[in-house]
Amino acid sequence: MIQMYTEESLVRFLYNEADLFEKLELEFALEEDSTLLESFEHLNEGYASLPEIQFRPSEKTISKILAYSK
Repeated sequence: MIQMYTEESLVRFLYNEADLFEKLELEFALEEDSTLLESFEHLNEGYASLPEIQFRPSEKTISKILAYSK
């Protein structure tokens, strides 16, 4: 049976959100399918170019919020 992989499955794999079975399937498929590997490499380049995200506000922002709340 031929498995068709979507960009969503490649993104889950890229972000380490795929379950173990899907991860193993994709690793095998990437070794066997050069077109799929090319798509994954393209997504990986985009992922690598994203800036680092900060999930914590700066102290200045916190101070302004606290000052406004008074």
